[in-house]
Amino acid sequence: MKVRFAVAAMGLAVASASAHAEDLFSNMNSNVDVGGGWYLRGDVGYGAANAPTIVPQDGLIPQVLTDVATGASYVNQPIGDASNPVDVTRGNNMTAGTPSFNIGFGYRFNDHVRMDATYSYWSGANYSYSQKTLCPGTAVAVSNNVYQTTAGVQSVVSVPVGYAWSPNVCDGQVNASQHNQSGLVNAYFDIAHIAGFTPYIGGGLGINANTITGSSAFYNQNDGSAYAGNTSAPGGAPLQWVVAGPVPANAPQSNTVYYTALGTQPNVTFGQQNWNRTINTTRYSLAWAAMFGFSYKLSTDVLLDVGYRYLSSPINGLSNNLQELRVGVRILAD
Repeated sequence: MKVRFAVAAMGLAVASASAHAEDLFSNMNSNVDVGGGWYLRGDVGYGAANAPTIVPQDGLIPQVLTDVATGASYVNQPIGDASNPVDVTRGNNMTAGTPSFNIGFGYRFNDHVRMDATYSYWSGANYSYSQKTLCPGTAVAVSNNVYQTTAGVQSVVSVPVGYAWSPNVCDGQVNASQHNQSGLVNAYFDIAHIAGFTPYIGGGLGINANTITGSSAFYNQNDGSAYAGNTSAPGGAPLQWVVAGPVPANAPQSNTVYYTALGTQPNVTFGQQNWNRTINTTRYSLAWAAMFGFSYKLSTDVLLDVGYRYLSSPINGLSNNLQELRVGVRILAD
């Protein structure tokens, strides 16, 4: 009798516990009945972006070279021209904090599976550097004294030989910034619905556009003024750059300076100089993302979304990624 009573009591207890468990599970899911349908979303985030910047040695600031024949220092013009943006080389990865802004729309297939398409904007590290170089000065025609024999009579005459290469020391400065625009298609799995909270995991795939914009400018080191040299040739001398060199033994004794052509002629045109450049280069690459987080039901049609996202879009083998925390809302359309 006692055994039958104990077994009956245990049966009632198990039945009661099962009923309570079913009620609890039912209540947990009824609190967040998400069902299916369209939704809009918007997020803001903040994190660390690791992205490539421009390479300093790309010719935006001319490298100072040495002419083998004369030992004189010279430079070439910066790459590109002042009327068209320069497409520079990427490299030198840097990390910087950045906000992100995201909008999108999606569809909930059921209580656990949803997909959306999103657009994201985020910045990369800004970059700047300064480097000393040489900026050509005014083109001045120069001559050498040489012997000339006419009708058996020797005389000394002045013969134009070119334009004196006399650059000034100046500072080249480059400033650049970058931003990324990503378009992704994302899929999520909502793991469970617990008292208004829904943890999830997800992944995305799409395309990223990485754009670097900026400018380079040059300043005379003696007074800090902007460089705008004028090497226009006034005429009367060969169009070549010359430097003062040793006076040959057979030169007239009246020579105090003797000019020799640079063995390597600088790639500097004769005319008004404008060495300033603008920078504008965009690279497109495959992008992917991994996410996890949770949503919380604020009302029947509004969900708060908090999560972490890793977004990667390598550029020519260089890492270009963003790790961030995001907060946003999803507004249900039904």
